[in-house]
Amino acid sequence: LAAAQTPVTDPARATEVVALLRSAIEMARALGDRHALSFVLSFGATVALLIPEAERFGIMTETVELARGLGQRLTLASALPAYITALLGRGERARAEAELARYDELLAEFRQPLSPLQRLRRLLLGALLAALAGDVEEAERASEAARAIADAAPMSSLSLLWLTHRLALAQLHGRPEL
Repeated sequence: LAAAQTPVTDPARATEVVALLRSAIEMARALGDRHALSFVLSFGATVALLIPEAERFGIMTETVELARGLGQRLTLASALPAYITALLGRGERARAEAELARYDELLAEFRQPLSPLQRLRRLLLGALLAALAGDVEEAERASEAARAIADAAPMSSLSLLWLTHRLALAQLHGRPEL
């Protein structure tokens, strides 16, 4: 239900949506079914910006660990980009790079071509790491390649994801024109 109520358009409903998420996680834990818990946690990402950072990171970590333990590759493919970004935000670059290597291995296991979203996410992660390392040229190259994917895809969410990335780069470099 929490995921169905997002995005929250009425700020007064945010508390209710967060309560629904927490209640769903508690119920899944009470069931003792790890698959049910994994399902609920994976939807927790839709409410992520409404909860405190420590709780959000805990949900992300548990989602990744549980998906690995259950062999849920699609859940991992969906959860790892945000988890890697969160690790970078916490200053855990070495851990983020280790997770990125695991993400690359996971993507290589899929026999079908990567979706535009998967390709875009991977490029944006590369751009972010390059920007944090001070390699502006590589960050721009990866960002422009991601933009080409976003522009070619009929999904507006890809453009929104790329735009969010550009805003983060502008903030990181203190350059609003980016």
